[in-house]
Amino acid sequence: MSPNQLSFAFIPGNPAPPAQNLAVSTSDNSGVFITAATATGGDWLIVTPSQLTATPGSIAVTVNPTGLSPGAYSGTLTVTGARQQTIPVAFTIATSNFNLKPSALNFVVPQNYGISAPQYLQVSTAAPVPFNVFATSTGNWLQVDAPVGITPAVVAVKVNTGGLAQGSYTGTITLQQGPAYSVDVPVTLTVGAPATLSIAPSSVTLAWTVGDPVPLTQTVSVRSTSTTVQSFTVAASVVNGSGWLGASAATGSTPATLTLTVNPTGLAPGTYFGAVTLTPGGTNLSPQAISITLTVLATPTPVITTVQSAASGAAGTVSPGQLVTILGKGVGPKSLVLFPSNSTTVPTT
Repeated sequence: MSPNQLSFAFIPGNPAPPAQNLAVSTSDNSGVFITAATATGGDWLIVTPSQLTATPGSIAVTVNPTGLSPGAYSGTLTVTGARQQTIPVAFTIATSNFNLKPSALNFVVPQNYGISAPQYLQVSTAAPVPFNVFATSTGNWLQVDAPVGITPAVVAVKVNTGGLAQGSYTGTITLQQGPAYSVDVPVTLTVGAPATLSIAPSSVTLAWTVGDPVPLTQTVSVRSTSTTVQSFTVAASVVNGSGWLGASAATGSTPATLTLTVNPTGLAPGTYFGAVTLTPGGTNLSPQAISITLTVLATPTPVITTVQSAASGAAGTVSPGQLVTILGKGVGPKSLVLFPSNSTTVPTT
């Protein structure tokens, strides 16, 4: 056999490693069978063909990195004929460095507020790779919504101030591609004075289909947690996308009603995150955030289920000049429109 061992390497984001050839010969030119086996990672080792009816000949050996985390993998090729020989195969997948935004998180949350509005960690790599997420904090006040993901991804991070005294705390979010590569994101929590604002709702989830009317609005009630009138400032921010979130006022005093405005025009289908933060006027008072989640949906593809005569209602073949009724899903504009009788197309959005 030549060579007597094989080695492959892969960097996520690059093409899969090219095939390597294994030359096989026997003393009597007899045929052989070739089988592939892997110690870990599943069926990433592939041989073609799996049988030579006569020798000398060659087989192509390839590896498939799909779904594998960075690390070292081992396998074997067993060539069986008049005698048996084993060829070791090594496969190394390098790390694809995390690109993180932001590189650190800072929470300022009122005492006994419970679970905070999330902050979001954007995670990307040169090519999609799976990763694990771990939250570490004394007292387990640090939380993540999902323990696993595939890049590119947005990781929602929250804190729970229940039972914590006022003061500063530190924790860590660890992102791990495999045993060989992980990155820590430091998290700082400042527990401030108890909340002075009561906000309802404290989170908003909206969905919009491309082509629907804009903007979307949501009213929010803001009240004082005491009998004292509480002033506040308002600031809107987004994690991804640009400029799609706003509020009806930059300042206010309790009791108040805010109107949140979402204009997703120009956004591609996907999920977007933002926040509207209310900061009470006064000394050492903690801001309170309203989390916003927006899902943008693509315009559905029209589906025609029936074409029938407009006069009789009978379905079937239609003739030129015949008035017809078209039934289906997504086949017409959302509002009634007029079009010329000599037009060859009908607007559907």
